[in-house]
Amino acid sequence: MDGGDGHKDCRYPESLIKTWNVAATWGLDAALLNHKLEVMLQGGPKSIIVNVVDVCDDSDCDGCCKKNTGNKAWKLIDIEKWPASALLGFPTSSLTFDVNDVSYPDGSSKRKGAGPGVMALCYRDVGAAMILP
Repeated sequence: MDGGDGHKDCRYPESLIKTWNVAATWGLDAALLNHKLEVMLQGGPKSIIVNVVDVCDDSDCDGCCKKNTGNKAWKLIDIEKWPASALLGFPTSSLTFDVNDVSYPDGSSKRKGAGPGVMALCYRDVGAAMILP
């Protein structure tokens, strides 16, 4: 995460960022923005708290937001690697870690119209997101 101007000396330390439990939502459907959510995999036993403080856009990923929401049928909650690790139980310690290489449950059968790599999340709003620096 850049501290504003993209220079390495302006970035927040990873040790701090991982305590924030950051998630993003789709900018065209930003009703969850600035909310703290408790999320879990649909039918899963474990939940985590995330702070939805960022937005993503189809231009970031060749149309993935629209696709992953089933054309706005579902809310998009894009969980960053540390809260995803806590929810799914995968390690993030490797220097070459890439969240896109992690095996995860496929929820597309539970989210009609959503993309095939989408995890079905249940969530509840538990208040305002924490204020980040």
